[in-house]
Amino acid sequence: MAEHFPGPHSRLNSGFYFYINYFRKLIEDIIGIAVYCCISSDVFFLYGAIKKEIE
Repeated sequence: MAEHFPGPHSRLNSGFYFYINYFRKLIEDIIGIAVYCCISSDVFFLYGAIKKEIE
């Protein structure tokens, strides 16, 4: 009988999972941006080094 009533406990749980998913997405976005920045800076560094070698 108790399962049929969405009490404060189940609401708390769903809110908790919502925040976990939200933060996980946020962290994944931040990591993605950081990785992209690292890769692009490495590419620019390599490009500069190769350009110097050619000249």
